[in-house]
Order: sequence, then C-alpha cells, then structure tokens
Amino acid sequence: MKLNNKVILVTGGSTGIGKAASRLLASQGARVVFTGRRKSAGEACEKELQDENLDVRYVPCDISSREQVDELFGIIRSEYSVLHAAFNNAGIDGVKSEILQAEQSDWDEIIAVNLTGTFMLVQRELEMMLPRGEGSIVNMSSVCGTIARKGRVAYNASRHGVEAITKTAALEYASSGIRVNAVAPGSVKTDIFLRSTGGDPKKQAMYNAGHPIGRVGEPDEIARAVLWLMTDAPDFMAGHTLMLDGGFTIQ
Repeated sequence: MKLNNKVILVTGGSTGIGKAASRLLASQGARVVFTGRRKSAGEACEKELQDENLDVRYVPCDISSREQVDELFGIIRSEYSVLHAAFNNAGIDGVKSEILQAEQSDWDEIIAVNLTGTFMLVQRELEMMLPRGEGSIVNMSSVCGTIARKGRVAYNASRHGVEAITKTAALEYASSGIRVNAVAPGSVKTDIFLRSTGGDPKKQAMYNAGHPIGRVGEPDEIARAVLWLMTDAPDFMAGHTLMLDGGFTIQ
C-alpha cells in the first residue's frame, strides 16, 4: 500500500474525508497537494500535517472556478511536473428542499461545485496523466449517486452526474493505462454530518440506525478505500463505484 514519491491531488482536503485522505496518502510516502476554499482551514491543516513530517502542500482553490482550477494545475505542472493520482473529493450538500420549493440559485451552486467542478478536474487530470500512460482518478460520489433522497434534487442530480463522468472517463481512457473509479459513502462523521444533525443525539442515533452496520462511517474508513484504489491492487477495476455505506443501499 506504499505510494513512495507519487504526486497526488486531493481536493477538499482541509477537513473531513479529504483531510483524512491527505494524511493517510502522505503517511504512505505520497507527495500530496490538497485544496480547499477556506484559506484559514487549509493553512491550519497544512501546518498540522507538516508538523507530522508529512509531505503536503496546500493550494487555495474553488473548484467551481475555471480560473482557479487552471491556476491549481499550473502550480502542479511547474512545481511537480507529474500527477500520479487524484482524489476529487471537494463538494457541498447545499440547501435541502423539495423540487417545488427548490431555488434556481441553490441548484446552480451545487451543480457548479459537485458536477462541473468534477468535470473540470477530471479533464485536467487526464491531460497530465495521458503522456505517462498511467494514473488513478478517484471521484467522490455518494449513496445519492445510486438512489435518491427527498429534499435533495440538486445533490442527487450532481452525484448521479459524477457517476456518469466516472464511467465515461473510464470507458474512454482505460486502454490508456488510466483507472477512473469512484467511492460512494453513506453518512460519515464530518462537519456536514454535524451540521445536519445539529449535534442532537436523537438525530445522530437516527442516522446510526439507518445503516445496517449500526453506525455512520468515519473519515478514515473512506480514506483507506481511496488509498487502496490508488495502489496497483485493483488494476482490473475501471468505472466502478465502491459503496462505503454500512449497508444503507441494500435495504
């Protein structure tokens, strides 16, 4: 499971699943470039991980901005020259409302980050990986990329779209040595989860009970799956979405 000197991009890497992935990948020898929209959180995470003697670099980036995404890849090209793998983790859950109450602005924001942002990242990652004829791209999906949940029309649509990007990119570039797959978590104990439950023990217990395994996931559990996908172990896997949902979607 070693990633010695591999250059890996993690978007949304300052907190939650992204931070867990940045730490784990760097602990296995990777040189990690991670992004986040909130500069204060990104710089704090960078210092924390560097204090652990991990090779990480924080670059502020809003993945819904084409200009910022291009600037990010300009930095990777100029300072690292290669990109071996990427975890396109950045995303938002947005405002929850049923279709008739959904605001166009809320739809636009979620689609811009989760779907268009992932599309722009995958394009540029493929461009960097193709000349070397190898690479691994892992996209962040969700159980909402397979099923639908009420009050989340834009989020459901964005994650279903990420599944389509994953399959299309895998189909087009698997023969070029690039593996494109996705991970699809259920509820995970992140800042988004804490906001959704408001710290209410009863709501948290409801989420736990909703998963047959009896609890929500931990960020490290998702990070370990991402690490596995970036090694050579799953070299025959292409266009697959790895369900990490504690059995939520088998009910």
